[in-house]
Amino acid sequence: MRFENMHFITGQYDRLEKLHHVERDVFVSLGYGQFQSDNIKSLGIEAYFDTIVISEREGLIVKWLQH
Repeated sequence: MRFENMHFITGQYDRLEKLHHVERDVFVSLGYGQFQSDNIKSLGIEAYFDTIVISEREGLIVKWLQH
């Protein structure tokens, strides 16, 4: 599934760029593995983070996600 219409709010890529050079960044995403991975790739933000944690892949599915 591709998400061509997905985009960040104006200015957020600049903010990520600045933060990436100042701190070690961890992105935590609550959701299902492949779906969240596709979203992250579509936004083009994976390069801004040292670590990306997706809850399903870590065995941490939040109860409200299971409905």
